[in-house]
Amino acid sequence: YNPIEDGSRTQKYKHIKESHVTDLTMNSTICLTNFTHSLTKESFLSKSKEILIFQIELRKHHDKIKHVDHILNLIISNFENDYKAASLFVIYITFATKGFKNYVSRHKNDCIQYLLSSSAIRFIFSDVSLVNTINIWKRFNLEFHNIKTGYEILVSIGFRFCFVDEPKNADRFVFSYKKYVKHCLKKFFWTEDILRDIITS
Repeated sequence: YNPIEDGSRTQKYKHIKESHVTDLTMNSTICLTNFTHSLTKESFLSKSKEILIFQIELRKHHDKIKHVDHILNLIISNFENDYKAASLFVIYITFATKGFKNYVSRHKNDCIQYLLSSSAIRFIFSDVSLVNTINIWKRFNLEFHNIKTGYEILVSIGFRFCFVDEPKNADRFVFSYKKYVKHCLKKFFWTEDILRDIITS
């Protein structure tokens, strides 16, 4: 099952623009250059922690910070140490859950079962919800080798599972998501080696 091939943007949207300035920047050399280095566990954890804590603090859910290490270790374990694949999930899930706003450490009967839904933000969720969501996500078999492809995948997933075409804030929400995706992909994958290769090529 591939969200990109499953009508992620076959419909027309009344309140969301076809493209934003972030889309245009994806054709830069650095976004089109294939990765030459793999993410290590240390690098993944460090950058994921920055991203998650930033979202938690932005949303003022400071009580969630104590769960950050546990959440990231759970993600690593369930992605079986595939840090590149896990990076896309971290980017999406930290934005879609508004910094784990409704996360609870113990599963309850009223926890949502998985988080791939535009309405998921209204429900509490637990480790069980996260693991269920990861298991669905892994079936997408997402492959990407540069920032542009990772960006296109996450935008497609946003249209498939996250965006609501309502008149008031839909376009602003999509634009903020795209900016966030670009920022996080740069954090994960821009390296001095990539920059040096581009400059010397």
